[in-house]
Amino acid sequence: RFMREYFSLPLREILQKESGLIHQADVKAARIKERTIRKNL
Repeated sequence: RFMREYFSLPLREILQKESGLIHQADVKAARIKERTIRKNL
């Protein structure tokens, strides 16, 4: 049911609603990448 409700919206609307969450994930990924490079892993 959740999937049907969620994906009935246009993708643009979904991205606007979730932009904060997507941004947080992007920032976290960048930090992990920087740390990995710094530790030469």
